[in-house]
Amino acid sequence: MFEEEFRHALRAAAQSGRALEINTRLPMHATILTWWHEKGGDAITFGSDAHLPSFVAHGFADGADGPGPRLPPGNNPHELWDRID
Repeated sequence: MFEEEFRHALRAAAQSGRALEINTRLPMHATILTWWHEKGGDAITFGSDAHLPSFVAHGFADGADGPGPRLPPGNNPHELWDRID
């Protein structure tokens, strides 16, 4: 349901050079990540939706290892991760 609308939005965001944010507290379905990759999306970011200091970066490791296209980390946690085709 709404696949074409999602794909259209993802294509527009990818073509504009934006990153797709993945909320690790309420992660999106892996299908959305696959569509992002298919539409040319090069970058993702992780957000933990932290409202308390103890929740900062909650779920980041699981988000990086989760389903979807592989996006390996750079040489340090502050670098962009490269896309793998």
